[in-house]
Amino acid sequence: MLLSTDWFLPFWSEIGIGVHDRTKTDIHEGCRAIVGRFMGGCKDYFHIDFTDQRKQETLFSFVELLGRLGAGYVRLIVEEEGYASHKDEVSTAIMSMILTRDSLLCGEGDGILALDDAIRTGVIEAVVTYDFDLDRLSKISRESDSAWDAYLNGLLVEAPDALSNFAFFAAQKLRLNSLWGRICERLSDKERTELICWYRIKAASRGIPIDPVPSYIS
Repeated sequence: MLLSTDWFLPFWSEIGIGVHDRTKTDIHEGCRAIVGRFMGGCKDYFHIDFTDQRKQETLFSFVELLGRLGAGYVRLIVEEEGYASHKDEVSTAIMSMILTRDSLLCGEGDGILALDDAIRTGVIEAVVTYDFDLDRLSKISRESDSAWDAYLNGLLVEAPDALSNFAFFAAQKLRLNSLWGRICERLSDKERTELICWYRIKAASRGIPIDPVPSYIS
């Protein structure tokens, strides 16, 4: 549904989708057709057919669309963020981002496992500033004047931020993944291990009950 919206069309690159304008338009229009088929005239998304057969038919239509347009990799992005088993990884990725910003970059003085200056410097050098604030996604989605977006909002009355939240988490994960890649270019294996240890100790000190280090960070 997200790729069928008008409000998110300018922000596909935020979740790692980069295609030519013509292909983008074709995916956009194709996703609208798919939404129309699985809604089947229903006025509430949460009242549609959620059987495995229907979901497989929808997935097949999506995969066929992307394959026909030579954009098969888009499926991997969408599927990875859609699996429930990835929700914890997304939330821990965001938590790691928060810990980096609030504690490491701002030099929060709580006496917990002080990091070596070389590690702190390496992370600071790896951080980039983004022009777009992801917190704006919800507002943009709600204020869209597109007829199609209004239609989708009407289908998701029970969860009005479902699509913008999906986009937010996917984009945050991509940004942290990119940040970690830049950190790896600057730190040794030993320094990365120390940084990961710092994340975990810091999270425990704040009473965070989950491991704040995503599986792709090692």
